[in-house]
Amino acid sequence: MTEAKVSNIPICQSNQNTTNNSKVSNFLMREAVGSLLYLSSKTRPDIALAINLESKHLENFTSSDVANVKQTLRYINGSIDKGVAYVKEDNDSNLIEAFCDSDYANDTETRKSITGYVIFYSGGPIGW
Repeated sequence: MTEAKVSNIPICQSNQNTTNNSKVSNFLMREAVGSLLYLSSKTRPDIALAINLESKHLENFTSSDVANVKQTLRYINGSIDKGVAYVKEDNDSNLIEAFCDSDYANDTETRKSITGYVIFYSGGPIGW
């Protein structure tokens, strides 16, 4: 995947409803999603939602699930210079900001709600 085209978005949701969702057994789905999960929990909060959606299909994954994982890998390849940065400023150096968002029963499979949050300190996220 090092020479693959880069992507500007981490996941493509339009692949979820295609009719060609054949089972794939020769792709290392657990290893790929596990590596991306580690990366999202340490330095890349921008892929956290994509990894959350991709990890739901680890047992019975289809070709569209594999396409979404490859899309995330292409996004990582194209945004290798992004990450968490902390900046010390004189005026607001001890400022903590927190943001959250949620939806109500938007998951089409389970009708469960999805909640997300991010906490910033010194201009960089410390929890998400």
